[in-house]
Amino acid sequence: MKKRYRATSNERARCKFSVSVFLFFAFHVSCRASLAAGPVELILAPADEAVFQMIAERVVREDARSILGPSGWSLRRAQDIERFPWTFRLDWKDFQRWRGHDEALLARYLRAFRFRRSREAVFWLFGDEPWPIQKARLAKLAEGLKARKFVLGPALAVRWERETGGILWTRRAGVFFLAVFLPCLSAFWLAGVHASGEPGMMGRAFLFSLALGSVSWLILQTDAFRWQSEPLYFVQAAYLAPFLGWTAARRLRGLRLGVAQAAAWAVLALALLRLGQHLPVSPWESAARDFFDVNIGLRPRIGEIFGWTCWSLAAGLTLSHSKFIVATPGWTVFALFGPAATLNSFLHAQSPISFIFARSCLGFFLGRLLAMVIKKFFQMIPAPRSPIPVSL
Repeated sequence: MKKRYRATSNERARCKFSVSVFLFFAFHVSCRASLAAGPVELILAPADEAVFQMIAERVVREDARSILGPSGWSLRRAQDIERFPWTFRLDWKDFQRWRGHDEALLARYLRAFRFRRSREAVFWLFGDEPWPIQKARLAKLAEGLKARKFVLGPALAVRWERETGGILWTRRAGVFFLAVFLPCLSAFWLAGVHASGEPGMMGRAFLFSLALGSVSWLILQTDAFRWQSEPLYFVQAAYLAPFLGWTAARRLRGLRLGVAQAAAWAVLALALLRLGQHLPVSPWESAARDFFDVNIGLRPRIGEIFGWTCWSLAAGLTLSHSKFIVATPGWTVFALFGPAATLNSFLHAQSPISFIFARSCLGFFLGRLLAMVIKKFFQMIPAPRSPIPVSL
């Protein structure tokens, strides 16, 4: 009788990895193909009144018409531009900083049209720069938008209805409950895996995060949150609350705070500062964002890459995969970061859910890949004679 072939664990892992990559890129292509790139309008706005008189000349109007078409642009004074939620208005000082970098400038307009559902955007004009240079910049921006299936035309009028305060706060309460419940469930799940000795369930935790994140996004699909006329108020609190609950639960069980909890709170402090935009974005990160937005059409969130890297490393330490540390379930606190970051992505109610899905999948994939590299690096280091016991 012919012996049946059984794949090794490494072969199964490579197969799963290949299937995951294929499914991700297939999903990404479908998202880009189904992008409803409706008409978008560019507003030519002068930085001062003298520039307005300059661009009112016939030659400037004819150039704008030849580049953007007869209805893909409008000319307005800066004070006449109304601050609608669907109007992307890059500060003119920031525009000046990026006007010498065509790809970086295009990336900012793509983010507004793709992820914020903006319908019109301001293009600043300056009097200290010759018109041919500004004309070339405008042409490159228009070409970049058209190459990505955006149609230049008059922005469609948007009407929205306002809900009562009680309904809005009910929606906020539901999303806040999910934002706290999901990460804690993930950490308890990992703790249960440690107790039973089963392998990690990172993939299942991520799928569950996508499911509850989708529910949160649907709860927020009202005009007030979709057009950001009503703030959520609790984005940072939702990120902090699971860690407070996890710490309180350990104290109630009589467990003292150890190395893992101290490390988690230090990392949490940095994450909250970053979430509140109190930490500056480094030049290399800004360049990476622009590259992903312009060339790939999809930019992963650093928070999700970091969060799922933490989840994977926490699973490795919890399951005693380390050659250097005798680990305990205390490291499961790091499993809070992954689901918290993913659900935070779904709180962006103005973004299409297909792009949130794709960004989360890319962040999860890169986070898992980064964790594998870190684990492989430590496996290459010769282990000491006996692991280092650490009280967690």
